[in-house]
Amino acid sequence: MSSCTLQPFPILCLPAELREQIYAAALLAPNSDINLLRVCRQIYTESYPLLFKRPLTFSSQSSLARWLGLVQRQHLHHVSAITLHLQDIDLTPLLTLSPLPGILCWELYEQELEGITLAFQQLPGLRNLTIARSKPHQLQSYLYREFLRAFCGLLAHCSPKISHLTLHEDIQHFSFLHSLQHLRSIRLVGFGDQHTAHAFTALAHLSSLTEVELVTEDVSHASRPYGQRHLLNSDEKALAAALATFPPLTAFSVREASASLSVLTPSLLTALADAHGASLRSLRMCVVSTPSFPTLARLNGLLRAEACGVESLELCWPDVEAEILEGLLPRSLRRLRVRVEGCAHAFDLLWGVIQRRREFAQLESVGLVGSWAEWEEVDEELDKEVDEEEGCEGFDAAKNELDLAIGELRYMGVRTLKGAEEDVDCSGFQ
Repeated sequence: MSSCTLQPFPILCLPAELREQIYAAALLAPNSDINLLRVCRQIYTESYPLLFKRPLTFSSQSSLARWLGLVQRQHLHHVSAITLHLQDIDLTPLLTLSPLPGILCWELYEQELEGITLAFQQLPGLRNLTIARSKPHQLQSYLYREFLRAFCGLLAHCSPKISHLTLHEDIQHFSFLHSLQHLRSIRLVGFGDQHTAHAFTALAHLSSLTEVELVTEDVSHASRPYGQRHLLNSDEKALAAALATFPPLTAFSVREASASLSVLTPSLLTALADAHGASLRSLRMCVVSTPSFPTLARLNGLLRAEACGVESLELCWPDVEAEILEGLLPRSLRRLRVRVEGCAHAFDLLWGVIQRRREFAQLESVGLVGSWAEWEEVDEELDKEVDEEEGCEGFDAAKNELDLAIGELRYMGVRTLKGAEEDVDCSGFQ
């Protein structure tokens, strides 16, 4: 590693506070690398602590313990976000020919819980925690579920200031949520049955909660408990009833990976509109099939209400119709993100926005979600296969029209961005 003393880099002439902002922008951005640390020794020394502010993922509690044993303790207070795959413990000591005298099976779990508690107590700055599956889509033993329940019960003791929490479907007991008084945001992944309603009932008691996200997954029939794949009518009503008792939410999100397991229902949207219509500022609806007419009607009632204050809206489902989209856009809209099926479809959606631009005076950006890289590859292949006079004129015309619409919106002061399906946070938009 070279020294910076002889020929200092221009960045080192800047104030320390400004350099720290530059380091943070370079190291904390999504998908960023750490090459900045290799520039020189001074930059390495100044920016190294920021590495601990990056989200960290551990494949097991033992890997977390090993990592804690390797790093310097003075940096641990920088750790704010971790993902932990909580693994079942090794029960082989009970199977050996000469087992430990008097040892009980649950005592091994208690020893593991003590180790996890000590590990989390070394992370006083932890605010964002994801408890991930140990073995995705597999039924867990009773002992592991009790172990998971006990671990969750310890969170308020060892990490009381958690404000963002992600839970997966292995968790079936939610009384521990009552103790997380700083919790502002929760993400439930893989839920969609009665456990979601149970979680909602517990969350209703948290006065600090402002953001909720539901993520359902495409799980095979055999791997779900009792073969359940659909949201029962009783669960749907319980979910809506619990949502209606939440403190005012500012953000709500539904992301579905399977049409056979849907939580986006008219009753859910009715509860959302009645209890949170005035407080919502961000709404995301990403589903694999076009919502039913009753669902769209409830969504329209929510977004077009006089009191609606939604500023950030994401609508992703197949073939979003331009007329439907126009009827859903709230007057308070600042940021729109919508799924498109091609250049012609994107143009139709943008043209509707252009025609009603005056109605959306606060609109700042429009994100077009689609397989843009794939469409470009198809276009290039067609260009190779056909003569210039014969082929792809329709595609080129649609592309040109879309470019004109994008230019028109940008002239009006609206940024128009393109992104892939996986760019869920818009970080990959151009």
